[in-house]
Amino acid sequence: MLQKKQAVNFIFPAFIALAILAYWQVAFLQNGFKWDMLGCYLPWRYHVGECLQNGVFPFWNPYTHCGYPIHADLRSVWYPETFIIGLTTGYSYLTLHLLFILHISLSGWGMFLLSRHFTDDRRAQFVAGAAYLMSGFFVGHGQEMFGIIAATWTPFVLYYFIRLQKERKFQDVIRTAIFTFLLVTGGYQAIWAILIYLLIAVFVVYFIRYFSAGEKGELWQLLKLNGILLLITALSLLVITVAFFQVSGQVGRLSGVSIEDAWFMPFSPRSAISFLLPFATVKDVGWYDTDISMNNAYTGLIVLFFFLLVLFSRRKFLLNIFLVFGLVALLASFGKYTPIRGILYHFVPLFNLFRHSSFFVFFAVIAIIPAAASGLGSYLSDPLLYRKRLIIIASAFSVVIIALMANSLVAMNHVGFSFLKPAGDFADWLRQPSRHEHIVIQAVIQMVVILAFLLLVIRKSGSGYRYIPVLIVVEMLAAVQFNTYYTVVSAGIDPFEINHILKQKADGFPLPVRGMPVSINTEKNASSSVIWQNTNIFNKTVSFEGYNSFRLNGYDQLADSLPELAGSVLKSEIVYLSDQVLPFSEGSLASSMGNQTALFVEKHDFRKDFSSLQVSPDDSVRITGFHPGFAEAIVTCRGKVAVTLLQASYPGWKVTIDGKEAPAFVSNKMFVSVICDPGKHRITFSYFNRSVFIGFLISYLVLLILITILIVFHFRHKHLVFRIIMVCVFWLLLALLIFSKFDPNSSYGQEKVEKYRSAARDVVNSHISQVVCNTDDRQLMVESLKEAGFKGSYFLHNLTYQKGLSDLIGCIEQLKSEKIALLSLYAPLPDVAVASFRNSWPELIEKQNRASGSLMIFSEGTDINGFSSFNDFEKPVFGWNGNATAIDSLHSRSGRFSDRIDSLNHGSYSYKWLPHSMQTGKPFEVYVKAKVCGDYTGASLFIQQQRDGKPIQAASVSSGTWQVTPDKWSDIACYGYFPEGVIENDEVRVFFWGNSRSVFYVDDFYVSVRFP
Repeated sequence: MLQKKQAVNFIFPAFIALAILAYWQVAFLQNGFKWDMLGCYLPWRYHVGECLQNGVFPFWNPYTHCGYPIHADLRSVWYPETFIIGLTTGYSYLTLHLLFILHISLSGWGMFLLSRHFTDDRRAQFVAGAAYLMSGFFVGHGQEMFGIIAATWTPFVLYYFIRLQKERKFQDVIRTAIFTFLLVTGGYQAIWAILIYLLIAVFVVYFIRYFSAGEKGELWQLLKLNGILLLITALSLLVITVAFFQVSGQVGRLSGVSIEDAWFMPFSPRSAISFLLPFATVKDVGWYDTDISMNNAYTGLIVLFFFLLVLFSRRKFLLNIFLVFGLVALLASFGKYTPIRGILYHFVPLFNLFRHSSFFVFFAVIAIIPAAASGLGSYLSDPLLYRKRLIIIASAFSVVIIALMANSLVAMNHVGFSFLKPAGDFADWLRQPSRHEHIVIQAVIQMVVILAFLLLVIRKSGSGYRYIPVLIVVEMLAAVQFNTYYTVVSAGIDPFEINHILKQKADGFPLPVRGMPVSINTEKNASSSVIWQNTNIFNKTVSFEGYNSFRLNGYDQLADSLPELAGSVLKSEIVYLSDQVLPFSEGSLASSMGNQTALFVEKHDFRKDFSSLQVSPDDSVRITGFHPGFAEAIVTCRGKVAVTLLQASYPGWKVTIDGKEAPAFVSNKMFVSVICDPGKHRITFSYFNRSVFIGFLISYLVLLILITILIVFHFRHKHLVFRIIMVCVFWLLLALLIFSKFDPNSSYGQEKVEKYRSAARDVVNSHISQVVCNTDDRQLMVESLKEAGFKGSYFLHNLTYQKGLSDLIGCIEQLKSEKIALLSLYAPLPDVAVASFRNSWPELIEKQNRASGSLMIFSEGTDINGFSSFNDFEKPVFGWNGNATAIDSLHSRSGRFSDRIDSLNHGSYSYKWLPHSMQTGKPFEVYVKAKVCGDYTGASLFIQQQRDGKPIQAASVSSGTWQVTPDKWSDIACYGYFPEGVIENDEVRVFFWGNSRSVFYVDDFYVSVRFP
């Protein structure tokens, strides 16, 4: 017994090792994730983590869709992972890699446990867990974390729920409730909605069995414990229930999706090839009529053999429930190709609330793997009994696979294999082959697997059959490797680069930059490298754009039905004044479209006092506070005005003027507005959802009590004092975790003021006479420096937008000092800004990383190893090449000439560095700056390392938010770090590239190459 228990203790570590081995590209940070992992999961979790790190409860996301209640997007906030990480380290990109491996490992453990209900063989149980964590569902959904979370916890819920029906013990009630909480709060809703019906089916069958056997005591215990489970689960999920019913009238899709949406992205019948040849599913996705992440249900070739073996053997009644449910789910996953999904949509509750029919196939996987474990366990206990049947099954599969391979060979029409052709890089090598080539390649491999399997099975003597579990694991490992680069990670994407990009973003929640309209905060302008969706969440800038299927009705109406009005409104800053409020009508919209501050309200909301508004030229708005769910502004006005916050209206918003609550109204379909009387006033917009917060407190209190009971039960054989100590330690750690971030005696705004004051004192203590302040609140910075007694010169900047960097470079060029300090607080600090300082003050003599920013002190010092080149286009310069006809004499920043980029000259003069042998093999950095004027729209500045005529690494900066104009020369800069260095015959090029239509001019083009 002790040996068995010790063996079980090694199961989870074994699954961790297997997950690391199978997904080594993720575990060892070799490649970055794809698609939704970067565009959805990371930004949403990042935002919640930033809220918790700053003591702000994560009710609201102000940066997407002009704000929305992120707490009502049920998968984004309430999962315990968000609070554990948010209250400790916060989210970085590398956190995703850890969470991915952790969940994958846990999924294997969960299936290992679940398979205990179907087989007693420990080897078969382990194989079930291994097959599950490497199954096509996890590989296909490798870029979709919510699906992975749901698939992780589903086996645990099933295992403990089934054990509850069998053994009727209270501790299984607690465990089932805890894992249900994890599933519902973190996983994709479609999976737990379907799971409910599988749990009901299991309960009903056990109820009938106890009832038929006349076991009244057991029947009553069954009903009582399941009733308690239902009650505890309902209480623990109260926050989800409250949030759902509150938002259901605010989001159209929560009242039901159309049948077309329900059919969307099916596991099409053609996708069934994935049961045999998953490598075929990653090419020619249109042929499968679904998404590449939705068409892989591979569970292992040999696993299928044992699954079929069970179908022709006597089975447990529980397994029959799984098989029937799995069959129905498989048919439903086909979407429009069978009537099952439509029937479920019309007649079964919850099934009209979600899209993606393919999620049903998950329950086919849930049926296949435990069934196969049952078959494998039976075979391992008596190999000779099942030997003949397995040979027949394997032979039949061989025929099918050979037929598929033959068909693909014919379809290829003797075209050579692209796998054998040279490719520019690994990513190109992956893209070249066709679907038929993939079929042929994997068919050959599968035939080798079948041959190895038959050799192990056919032997009548010996212990060859014992290696079948090993063969299954090896075969699954290979299958994962074939598909990983298509659906889990991206070739050539460096996780450390993505993580570094996020580290350059602002800490805390910066004030919106004064004078910048919301319209400038587009996804494109805020994008960095491969981060191109929900980018304003990282930049912490309010945007009307964003990638999220959770969209409030008001947003949908404005974005889809009134795009011209939306475009006009977004030309304003986040808080603005209006003196025109009109009821919605076609005439009023048409007549007032030229007034970007005009407000439109529903006719029943129109009030008489809206007609007496007047905005004067000297009226002003100054935002003094901003964080998720909160905005504060000082409004000075001569007459009565309407004040609008460009955040979505939702139950929970409250507006106060000078501390007194004021009636707010909804303007332009979705925004929060209020009428302000003449004078100087402090207006506060604050969001707090009392019902949801109470639901949260109850839910987590129930969860924590359940965990406490489990702790006591787990240590039931220990002394009472020990158990009390363990419980006290648990609650003490919890309290420390919460109060380390949430101080009941201090608000976010108060802590921010104190951080400014502390930073100002550090500047004074550094004895620096000149400091550049990269901060979000200029007035607070000035007040803090004066209060600290700073007597030197200070220069105020904000690097939220590229224009701020342009202004900073212009400032640096004017400064003359041996030493200078750069203080950053609540503002981003990109590498190019630091490089701009080091270009003038090469030596970084001190750096203090502080809460919400940093303080760096630079000195002229000794220039580090490197060289530079400057081209003002007055005469030829060594290393520079370009079209002499593009030299322009009508526009120049210095001297008489500049370089013109237009429809004929698409690129600027290019600087080319050809490294010599002494410069190879060393990391290097390139800093570039130039003066630019004209129409810079769509242009970019490139730093490009080339090898054999092809780019291998580059840094670039697009037109973005530099705000270059024809009548003013602006500074454009770019920085690139190349850690691998160069080899002989490499080239490093620096150049501008236009959009082939607009005209702009470049002057004082400077390039610096350094070897740090």
